[in-house]
Amino acid sequence: MKTLRICLVPILVLLAVATAGAQQPPQAPDDPLARVLFPPELVMQHQQDIGLRTEQRAAITKAIQDFQSKVVDLQ
Repeated sequence: MKTLRICLVPILVLLAVATAGAQQPPQAPDDPLARVLFPPELVMQHQQDIGLRTEQRAAITKAIQDFQSKVVDLQ
């Protein structure tokens, strides 16, 4: 029984660390804004989970569209 606990504890710790790491959004290494902002795609994926209101969703969608059109103009 003691051997089972000794083996089980490190496995549970590894699973907890792997799960916590998998939940972090990917970040660009030199992007200072990535530390303080969530990507809009992540927000939209979890809109029901975070209780996003219709007007908030519309504002995010408009901001994404505005940004994409500016990027196309710059290209």
